Amino acid sequence: MAYKLAGRLFVACFLLFSCNVLAFADNDSVSEFYTCGFETAVEQNQWTLKNGSCTNKWYIGKPDGENQCLFVSSNGTDTAYKVSASSCVIAYTELALPASDSIILEMDINVNGEGSDYLKVFLAPTDVDFAPTNAQNATGFAAKYYSENAFKFVLTDNYYINKLNAKQTVTAVVKNPVPCSTAKLVFVWRNDKSVGEQPAPVIDNIRLKAKMTVIDKAICKNEYFAIGNKIINQSGIYYDTVKTQAQCDSIIKYNLTVYDTFIVHKDVTICSNGTYVLNSGVQVNKAGDYIDKYLTINGCDSTVYVHLKILSAFDTVIYDTICEGSVYTDYGFYLTKTGKYSDTLQCYNGCDSIVTVDLQVNISYSTTYVDTICTGETYNKNGFNVSQSGVYTNQMQTTDGCDSIVQLLLTVNDTLMTDIYDTICDGSVYNAYNFENKTQTGVYTDKLQSVDGCDSIVQLFLTVMPSYFESDGSDTVEICQGETYEFNGKTLFNSGYYEENLYTAGGCDSLVSVTLVVNSVYWAVDSVTIQSGEKYTLNGKIYTQSGTYTDTLISVNSCDSIVTLYLEVLSSLSEVSDLQMISLFPNPAAENININLNSSANQVNISFFNTIGENIKTLQQPITDGTLMIDVSDLPKGMYKVVLHYDGKSAVKTLIKQ
Repeated sequence: MAYKLAGRLFVACFLLFSCNVLAFADNDSVSEFYTCGFETAVEQNQWTLKNGSCTNKWYIGKPDGENQCLFVSSNGTDTAYKVSASSCVIAYTELALPASDSIILEMDINVNGEGSDYLKVFLAPTDVDFAPTNAQNATGFAAKYYSENAFKFVLTDNYYINKLNAKQTVTAVVKNPVPCSTAKLVFVWRNDKSVGEQPAPVIDNIRLKAKMTVIDKAICKNEYFAIGNKIINQSGIYYDTVKTQAQCDSIIKYNLTVYDTFIVHKDVTICSNGTYVLNSGVQVNKAGDYIDKYLTINGCDSTVYVHLKILSAFDTVIYDTICEGSVYTDYGFYLTKTGKYSDTLQCYNGCDSIVTVDLQVNISYSTTYVDTICTGETYNKNGFNVSQSGVYTNQMQTTDGCDSIVQLLLTVNDTLMTDIYDTICDGSVYNAYNFENKTQTGVYTDKLQSVDGCDSIVQLFLTVMPSYFESDGSDTVEICQGETYEFNGKTLFNSGYYEENLYTAGGCDSLVSVTLVVNSVYWAVDSVTIQSGEKYTLNGKIYTQSGTYTDTLISVNSCDSIVTLYLEVLSSLSEVSDLQMISLFPNPAAENININLNSSANQVNISFFNTIGENIKTLQQPITDGTLMIDVSDLPKGMYKVVLHYDGKSAVKTLIKQ
């Protein structure tokens, strides 16, 4: 069943003293202590109806013919009430309330009305009397008590539950005014207008519940928990009944969890200079057995029996010497200077062992000579007698037993023989590497001295490279108009003489030339008119039908020439007369031309072809009074064929553009 959200929230709120949202803590549960569906005589007899002299009254019955309920009616058979006068009616039942400080109220409700109509629901002490004799008495009582304790539901347009007589369940948390005592659950209906809407309130399935306290408790395996007069150390769910301050029973639910404890035996080894810290914080450094405790993740004590063993450690001092320039690497050290050095190592049992090295670095002597000789000479200085390039060492010992080293770095410079291969172009002079005025191919030799004082022989292998010139005027290339010729990376398309300066593989000048001839491609356009039954022959082909025909010929230069024929076949002499009367003026012309047509056509297509048959310009022009004015200022100077197409006919005129 669907309900309006605004109505649902309002009804859930009007039943509250402080208008709290219904919610339960994780450690709370509820128990139901009163239900009433008005289905049995016992449930019906529990209710007292205080109707007084009001026109409308509370009834218990089946207004819809199906379900028993508590409802307001003027006749006791349905939920309609009279609207001729105001009414205020009261219904209540007495209940024994539990120890809880708040009560959860649930009920099914269907209510409607208008204006200041309202429904009130509240808990009241049993000594409060409700005996309204009329609507006014009830109103006066409400001013004294209802305003302090009741939940008032005013039926405005914004807060109708619905207008379709559809029930819905409402829930609220109600303050308990008299815990552990008897109270009245009171319903008050007030119709305060002379006009009303059906139905008046219909109440069904009333349920009252009390909260029950739930406690989660955890203990360790060797601990006990008292619930009432029971001592418990097993996980489970337990209940206890206690007395509240009002001296009535209140039920407490316990969720008890018992966590395990553990006994652990642990062997521990430390070195003689170390300590072991127990969980209690006590530090121990003697072999033996200790009892320790620790907390599990659940906070329970566990016993640990620790067996402690002590291992020995060692201290060692080593005296040693090295020569200057050497590195001391024993016992993991890397030492180069005199001094005392200590390091902590691990012996075989894993304990620290301190090694101290007292190192003495004795002086060594080293002298290095760098010298050169020429090929064929001998070096005999500083106790050496050598004639080859290399590193030579004479080693001696000092009084401390360290080496005294004399080192020779000798370089034997060769008599240099250098071969130079070079080229010049024909007509040039070679003047490099101390050679002068060499103009012929050949081998030349010169003797010099190198920078280190040794002889150096230079040998020149000279080659004289020729230059080339290719241009006798006979290298002529012919192409057709529109084609191109590639010449040394350049694209040529105009007739003329071209030459290019290049370099040979030897870097010398080379001249290449060509004469290019561009042969014309011809494009002829002609318009011919014949009589029906006549024939026209073009390039050996016979034409008898009107149309546009194109033929390609080969000129004497082997270039294509294109002929376009516009053939018109006339069926009468009048058509011939029409074509003959076409005129084009002025001719020659610079900017505009006029064309007279003896035709009733609406428009004409005009094309301009140059002397090689290229279509330079095409336009479509409307015909007005048989005369056309055409702008030809954009045409280059020259001769043009003007082709006219109109009314299924074609004509060609010649134009000279100035």
